[in-house]
Amino acid sequence: MTYSFSTPDTDEDGRKISVLLNKVFHPQKVGDLAATFFTHLPGLEKYHWFTMTDDATGEPVASFTLIPWTWEVGGIRLEVAEMGLVGTLDTCRGKGMMRKLNAAFDAHVKENGYDLCMIQGIPGFYHNFGYYYAVELEYHIDLSLALIPERAGEKEVFLFRRATLSDIDFLMSQDESYRRANTFSVFRSREMWDYLLTHSKSTEYGADFWIIESGEERYYARVPFDGFGHGLILSEVSEDISHEAFAALAEFFKALAQDQDKAYIRINLHPESRAGQMAMAMGATHAPPYALQIKIPDRLNFLNRIRPVLEKRTGQSIFKEYSGKLRLDLYTESFDLEFIRGNITITRGDDREAENIFCIPGDLFGALVLGYRSWKELQQCRPDIFPANQHLRVKPAVLPDEAGLLVDVLFPKTKSWIYERY
Repeated sequence: MTYSFSTPDTDEDGRKISVLLNKVFHPQKVGDLAATFFTHLPGLEKYHWFTMTDDATGEPVASFTLIPWTWEVGGIRLEVAEMGLVGTLDTCRGKGMMRKLNAAFDAHVKENGYDLCMIQGIPGFYHNFGYYYAVELEYHIDLSLALIPERAGEKEVFLFRRATLSDIDFLMSQDESYRRANTFSVFRSREMWDYLLTHSKSTEYGADFWIIESGEERYYARVPFDGFGHGLILSEVSEDISHEAFAALAEFFKALAQDQDKAYIRINLHPESRAGQMAMAMGATHAPPYALQIKIPDRLNFLNRIRPVLEKRTGQSIFKEYSGKLRLDLYTESFDLEFIRGNITITRGDDREAENIFCIPGDLFGALVLGYRSWKELQQCRPDIFPANQHLRVKPAVLPDEAGLLVDVLFPKTKSWIYERY
């Protein structure tokens, strides 16, 4: 049997992909989600689907889609390609289908200048395609219903209603607050919000968006219909929600959880968020999170894309007047960051010596530059990350090693959180 790479041309091709994915993921209706994506998801085009087809039957046997996202860091918009809805028929596994599809995906990503690739995939597999954990995902801050008392005495009355299309302006303003509170975040357009409040509700990513109001106070919260765990999931909350409003929200969602026979509320938010902190103050337990797996298609391009952020960090540090060179040595390639009184030029490393060299293997590069972990945290389990002069003193005397300090300033551990765009 022979198989060929293809992208869909017609709605009938989309229907076949839907049938394939329903077979692969039965009893989950992933194919139904694919059908909704195919016709309604903003920004997703037919050429974003990557498929291997049986030459004899013309039927697809393996498929995934490139889901386009826009992320933001320091006001800079980054184009991100998610590898999503990945599936192969049982009878066709082990034949290199995904390697061929991934090669086509990588070529498309580079040709179209994407800054990052990501997958919310299963553990222990996608490192084969260059993906490594680099942004936190799926927190389990579990708030038992028994910890949520009824508010006693005089209390502010909050009204709860489901969001409608007329709330999009408000929801987009809430997104602005969310992006300011996180280093890396997702930008969601008006078209995306329209999708979230309409077509998304018929998919496995569907959710209710609740508006919480009292006088001039107004907040919002997202409650997915499905998700990991057995609790009622709270996956988005206004960044500036007040203590009183969160107490009312907890009380309201306690009643929802009881109606759905759920024993707790899972706060799927960063623990440094207001909602996460207030839930833990009420006694919620906190389990370690999973993480998004990230691939950086062109590391030099990415460093230059975030250069204004790096210059801002430098300008707010002890190095604001610094002139010198820092080399990031990834063992298989290197990058030189040339500092001239706060301005940075970034190029590929060359044969010339650099006074400051910082060594980091390529698979940890994403975790460092996206602020997932500090270099000292990464070093605890990987001794092949270090400031070179400090650790490899091959000369009787060397200049003071500023590499570690520079990397602390340029790539600190930061708080990032990625809301769903579908």
